[in-house]
Formats: sequence, structure tokens, C-alpha cells
Amino acid sequence: MAHRYTAAIALLGLAAAVPSGAAEFAALGLPGSQLAALSADGCTAAGGISGGEAGFRWSVGGGVQKLEAAISVRALSASGRYAAGSSLDAERREVASYWDADGRLHRLGGAPGVDAISVVSQAFGVTDAQQVVGSVGNAAAAFAWTPADGLRLLDAGGAAAARAEGVSDDGTLVYGWSESADGHRRGVRWSSGAARPLRGDDARDVREIAASSRSAGVLLGLAEDARGGVSAYRWSADRGVVAPPPFEPARFVRLLASSEDGRLVVGSAGQGDERRAIVWSAADGVQFLDRWLASRGVAVPPGWRLGAATAISADGRRIGGWGLRDGRFDSFVLDLGADTGSATTGCATKR
Repeated sequence: MAHRYTAAIALLGLAAAVPSGAAEFAALGLPGSQLAALSADGCTAAGGISGGEAGFRWSVGGGVQKLEAAISVRALSASGRYAAGSSLDAERREVASYWDADGRLHRLGGAPGVDAISVVSQAFGVTDAQQVVGSVGNAAAAFAWTPADGLRLLDAGGAAAARAEGVSDDGTLVYGWSESADGHRRGVRWSSGAARPLRGDDARDVREIAASSRSAGVLLGLAEDARGGVSAYRWSADRGVVAPPPFEPARFVRLLASSEDGRLVVGSAGQGDERRAIVWSAADGVQFLDRWLASRGVAVPPGWRLGAATAISADGRRIGGWGLRDGRFDSFVLDLGADTGSATTGCATKR
């Protein structure tokens, strides 16, 4: 039986004048934690905890499971069964790793011929078929790993470096970026072993693909803008590359996760202590998450400052992220209830 924290993790009802069950704010109560990922239904979350080699997996009704030896936890499979990130090997080098449903650690190793002084490999995506994607060395090459085939490098078309940032739930599409010797990045999709750059309708380069919806039908990242700089974008096959509307209160917008239909995208704006969680909705444009919630009669509990919304369920009903709670990092999961129009029922208790 995997070790679980004994501290009680309670769902905190919002002190807002909204109908019972319309919305809930789950404070994970893990000082130093930063939630990185949600399962497809949003009922399981995972992330890292600063100050030691540990990560966590949390589920509605199931509390917190410690992921031993984790120095980062970046991804969660659709069911929440597998989490992926990095741990340290016996030589204190970073190694791509995944944790199974019982919290057991599985290290993946590196690739022959790739220098690995401090970083052997890093994992950024995982599926329920235990396909793990990431990079070997210091982003020297992108890889995909499966129990049957082990670690294989992905074709980068002669690029000097590449990273796989994620993978669709069915494992058919891997995405990330490649980088030429002069430092120019291009967003790349790998399918059936072939690498395909992603471009905007005006032929400007997509610099990187950093996140996606569960099926990877919606892609997010940074692309060249009309001024020669880079800005956030959302891509879909029917709409192409679309930049979020201007968001004057803050700069450095990052889009970190999308609902399956792309109608709700979450992320952050600003840097350092000024970083704040944002949401981009089809109806309301880009807003700070706390203000977007307030416009729906939902108040963030006292003492919280929402720093980043890093994950969202496929149906857009649940949003996860991290912030400062009384001055310390902690993580949260929001259940928006029926306000999203989802027919999804509540979460069953998970192990």
C-alpha cells in the first residue's frame, strides 16, 4: 500500500452566494506544492512539492498519495493512473520517470551517445498505455518510451535539439519543438514517426507547442507575432493559429491547458511575484481567474492569491492550479459545477 499523507484534505465550500453544489474550491493543503496536471475527468491531480524529493497525486475522496523521489511531476494520464516527471538516480542525475497507480517509481534512463552530465532525461507526457515522452540530455533529442520498445529517439529533421512536451491520450500524436543550431525553434508534431512543423495561416513560425487538449486537437504555445516577437496562441484544425485578445493588465501570457472543445483555456500572466492565473473563454475573452469567478458569484477563499491555472478537465468543468495561500505555495482544484453546461456527474471516490 503506497504511503499517504495523514493530513486531512478537505473540500472547502466557497463562501459565496451561489446555489449549493454550483461550485467548489478544493484546497489541497500541501505547503510548497504546485499542481501540474489533471486527469481527463479532473478528479485526480498531480504535481511537485518544493523543499525535497517528493511529488504528489491527489484524488477527490481519496486524499493525497506521495510520489517518492520525485524532483518534478509534470503529467498525468487520462485516468490518473500514471504520473510522469523526473527523479534523481544514484549519481544524483535527473532521469525521466513515471509512477504507477500504487506510487511505485519507474526510471527510464537515457540514450546511448547522448551526453548526460546532470540531466539524463526528462519526461513531460504519459498515457494510460504507459507511453512516456520527453527529452534526453539537456533537450538534446525528443523521445518516446513504451514498455515493449523501450526508449526511442524521435526524428527531428536534422535539428540540433528537440523536446517532446506532451502526447495525445491515444498516443498517436506527440508534440513539442525542435531547435536549429542558431537557436531558432519550431513547433513540431510527430505522427507515425514523421515530424511535421506547425505553421500559422500567414506562414509565420510556431515557435513551440507546449500544451494541448487531451486529444491534442487543440494545441497551445508560443508563435511569432506581427511585430516580430512571440506571443501565446491556440491552434485547432478548423481555426488555425489564433492569438488571445489583448490583455492589458498583464504581459507574458502563457496558455497551459485547454478543454477538449477549446472553448475554455487556462494559464497565467505576468512573471515572478506578479504572476496570476488567467482564463480565456469564448464568451468573455481573457480575464484573471479570480475576477472571472467573481463575475459568476464565486469568491476565492480568503488568504489565496491564484498564481497559475495549469490544468483543466476535458469537459472544462474542473480547473487545477497553484497559488500562494497565506504567503506559501499550495494547490487547488475548482469544480465549476453546472455553470459550464457539462452533463458530467461528480467524481467517484478514487484510490
